[in-house]
Amino acid sequence: MKIVHITQYDVKGFIESAAYKIHKSLIKAGFESRMLVIEKNTTDQNVTKIKTNAIINSIQKNLNNRLCKPEIIPDSSFSFGIFGIDISGHSLVRNADIIHLHQMSEKPFGVESIQKIIRLKKKIVWTLQDSCAFTGGCHYTGACENFKIECKNCPQLDFPGENDISFKIFTKKAGFLQNAHMCVICSSDALRNQTQESALLKKQIITTIQNPVDTSIFRQSVRMQGKKKYILYGGEIHHTNGGWNDFLSSITLFEQSQPELSSFCEIIILSDQEIPSVPDVKMKINSAGIVSNTNQLAGILTMCSIFVLPLLEENTNTILLEALSCGLPSVTFFVNGINEVIIHKENGYVAQFKNNTDLAAGIEWCLNNRETAGKNAIERMNKINKDEIVSSLYIETYKGI
Repeated sequence: MKIVHITQYDVKGFIESAAYKIHKSLIKAGFESRMLVIEKNTTDQNVTKIKTNAIINSIQKNLNNRLCKPEIIPDSSFSFGIFGIDISGHSLVRNADIIHLHQMSEKPFGVESIQKIIRLKKKIVWTLQDSCAFTGGCHYTGACENFKIECKNCPQLDFPGENDISFKIFTKKAGFLQNAHMCVICSSDALRNQTQESALLKKQIITTIQNPVDTSIFRQSVRMQGKKKYILYGGEIHHTNGGWNDFLSSITLFEQSQPELSSFCEIIILSDQEIPSVPDVKMKINSAGIVSNTNQLAGILTMCSIFVLPLLEENTNTILLEALSCGLPSVTFFVNGINEVIIHKENGYVAQFKNNTDLAAGIEWCLNNRETAGKNAIERMNKINKDEIVSSLYIETYKGI
């Protein structure tokens, strides 16, 4: 069985794409798996970089920008590409028994790229990490339910309307998705429920398979002894969705309520970016610097005490899974799908959404229950997210199409 995965990249920085994790788990299981990517950053011989035409890419980019970009609110999670590269004639695509789509929403992919692949009438699996496949462009729908009927009047646009860009993209997708035949894999039950309600994909076979974790790399090791405790912040510091401001607020509240415990704590940030001045926080804030591979990431995770990821909108997060696999109790806000990964006060703490006092309470709870919660985290990862388990579910899916 020849499988080709199509996505944006294999690895970016220290973050392996979910597609690459799935691909590696299939290789490990003995299957003929290949990848087609826009950005190749590994030496993996089974990953092929897609050759693109710079002139055509520039034309498509300008067309997409003219048509869409002025409408989009800055810093929103919205992909607007209609025009995109055609890879339907690539030999790996033509020779594949299964075409496995992943992240197809970013340039130079576009709606037309997906349309041309579907026209091949081959067996197709599409793994979703967010809502973009069945919306008019947004990755996270929030309170909007237009995707259940028809996207328009999009709240993520500067100029929403009956004929806005979300309507145009949705209509373009509807022209080929509503009558397509594929298997849609969602990385969480919450995302699966959304997909089953969507106008574009509800007719497809839809199921849930969580993302894999390589437990041979991300595993518990001997932590440094002593009173020092390291709180690892896993979000971005310059993006609204990362929850940086909420994290800082919760740390300040934690320091005020637990002066003795907090005096033994330091913060580590998974970033090599310059850390903004935070005068209200007494703890020392350290940057992890440039993390170039998964082994380095695993080393950082295993030296830390707890993991805090206060994302404001999320279905799944691979670093969160890897932290749990290393035995780090984790603190998050209650957002879409997170309660499928973190069981409250069992392997971590799920704080009320945007409640920084509760987030601070979660930091305290995880630090005080680190050993028990860490063991629970590892057990759960080995039961659900271990790469051998996930690959077997995908193999079963491929055989059943």
